[in-house]
Amino acid sequence: MSKIHKLFPKVLAEFNDVCTDEIPNFIKEVEELNERCGTSSTSTLNVNSSHSTIQSIHRLPAFKPLAKVALANAKQFAKAYGHIDILVDRLFISNMWFNVSGKDQYVFPHRHPGSLFSGAYYLESHSSHYINFYDNEKTIIEQPVYQNDLNNDVRELPCTPGTMYIFPSDFMHGVTRQMVDDRKIVISFNITNIDGPELR
Repeated sequence: MSKIHKLFPKVLAEFNDVCTDEIPNFIKEVEELNERCGTSSTSTLNVNSSHSTIQSIHRLPAFKPLAKVALANAKQFAKAYGHIDILVDRLFISNMWFNVSGKDQYVFPHRHPGSLFSGAYYLESHSSHYINFYDNEKTIIEQPVYQNDLNNDVRELPCTPGTMYIFPSDFMHGVTRQMVDDRKIVISFNITNIDGPELR
């Protein structure tokens, strides 16, 4: 063959060492909010989540430094992704919440409809904790036996404290069942723009 073309990439942005000095304060605030507001789980979101109790932690004073960085990172990624400046300037955090999980808990593969970008920021985790991203568009009857960068349909990325991932909201993602008894804390958020769909 003369060449192999890799078409239609799926992309996400990784930011390392985000607000690391603030992580102990963030953890303390999550623990206090967890006690005060409570959390719940569903068959899809089988973790202790504030998604149904409080989705506006970015408006709380303790999380404003994180919200500022998250929005700046999202704008940086949006520009690299190809969005026009007028849309990038109008981006804002529409909601932000936390998940606390332990052994045998998981997050079923899902998307975040109604937003442009979504993010995950890790406060606490074990070295065995990963977030998975899926290419679920394949409909062929048989997958190759050997996975490589031309055919793989699942990529796992480590949930390292201080790491923030930002990705298009329609990118399917999830977390497999945790096999260790160590706690994981992640702050999730969605980014959208004031005017809805991008101006053409």
